[in-house]
Amino acid sequence: MATAAKSGPQDMPPKGGYAPYQIERIPLRTVIGGRAGIAIFLTATISGYYLYTLEHKRVKKNELEMRSARLALMPMLTAERDRALLKHMRRMRDEEASVMKDFPGWQVGRFFEEPIFWTVAEDEFIEPTFDERMTYADPKVADIRNERVFWT
Repeated sequence: MATAAKSGPQDMPPKGGYAPYQIERIPLRTVIGGRAGIAIFLTATISGYYLYTLEHKRVKKNELEMRSARLALMPMLTAERDRALLKHMRRMRDEEASVMKDFPGWQVGRFFEEPIFWTVAEDEFIEPTFDERMTYADPKVADIRNERVFWT
């Protein structure tokens, strides 16, 4: 079936036409002008450089103090490390003596009556390697300390 024709007014443009399209740019209002912006920038830069210089002097002074303290403590720390190493070597020597006491003819610090180092004088100390230090230690403790030595 055919539909009935529409009745009523047709939608038409307003009289005088539509308003023109806004296509040109609307400039924004400036908050700070060019000279004021440059003045603020220069003020911030100069004051920042001044504060940076003050902080840099303070940091360098602290670094000098820490370096001096480290250098002052280094001989004492080295002596403590050497003392701890000698105490440990003495404990290892005593442990070797107690472990090998039933072995006839065993001399502590030698290997079957032969010196360990042929070219070194008797009174010269050779610092032992990590494995030599951990000879009588618990293997788990030795592994943990070996990892610490390896990664530091």
